[in-house]
Order: sequence, then C-alpha cells, then structure tokens
Amino acid sequence: MQSFYIYLYRDPKDQTPVYVGKGIHNRAYIHGSASSNPKLKNLIRCRRAEGYVIEPTIHYEVDEATALEMEKFWINFFGRADLGEGTLFNLTDGGDGCGGWNRGRVLTPSHKAAIGAANKGRKCPPNSEEVRKRKSEAAKGRPKTEEHKKKLSLSQIGRKKTPEQVEKNRQAQLEHNRRKRELIESDK
Repeated sequence: MQSFYIYLYRDPKDQTPVYVGKGIHNRAYIHGSASSNPKLKNLIRCRRAEGYVIEPTIHYEVDEATALEMEKFWINFFGRADLGEGTLFNLTDGGDGCGGWNRGRVLTPSHKAAIGAANKGRKCPPNSEEVRKRKSEAAKGRPKTEEHKKKLSLSQIGRKKTPEQVEKNRQAQLEHNRRKRELIESDK
C-alpha cells in the first residue's frame, strides 16, 4: 500500500496558508514548474525571485482515503480565496484529487471547470511542441543551482525510459566520446 501525505504551502512573507494538497512521491514539489494552479505557480516564482525559499510543509503518512478526507478538512478550515471564504488558491473543495497522477478516474464537473478556468486565455497547450521548444531554448546556458539539480534528480525517481530513449541516450554518449577523442588526438 502506498503512503500518501497532505502538504501545505504558505506565503513566506506573512505565513498565510495558500494551498493544501494531497500527494505521493514528489507531488508536493512540482508546483513551482508544473502546477495546474496558476496563482500558486505565480506566487512560488515571484517569491523565489524575491529571494524567499518557498517549500511545502508535509504532514502525516496515511492511506489515500484518509488523505482525501484530510485534504477536504484543511481546505474547508482555511477557506478558498476564489469563493471569498479564505486564503487558499485551491480551485476545488478537495477530496477529488487524481490519486497519484490520475489513475483513470473521471474528473468531477467542478474540477473540470476549475481546470478550464485556469487555462483560459492560454495561447497554446501547456505541453505543446511550441511550448517545450520555447522552454528548452530559454533554459539553455542558464546555470543551475545545486538545489535545482537535486530537485531535477528527485523528479526522475521512478520514471522508466523507453527503449527508444535508452538508445538515443546511448548514441548521444557515443558521439560525445568520439568528439572528445578527436579533440585529444588533435591536441597531440
């Protein structure tokens, strides 16, 4: 049985609770780059640019059903900002999560509406070829901090490579080694 957890993001400026979620593995840490919640993603980016460290507080190790109930409780306790009831950026009342990256569950109408509202006005789908290319170009040559490298490494845990990916990586490494040998030989 997988162990789930509840996590809470707070605004580091004033410690206001801004997001409650349920997750497994590294789910709590993806919001800075791959969140479906635009307000949370923007807050994380802005605070990091201001020099703040913004990390979730993780609570409990529980089964999925308990985690879903706890998520609903804490969202209700802190209140949703979009409903004028509190400070949370959550777009649903909780308990309707994907269970570890959508295990074939059907989304509720309110969840679908929230996702649609979050994506309204976007010029292209978030994972389209155009967006991936733009992000890749923007990231080239930008140095990564040790913390960033560690998070990138953690995000790959449990991912399986396809045989095509393995072969592509192997070919790239062979080409790298060939070029390195040519440089060494030309220096002699």
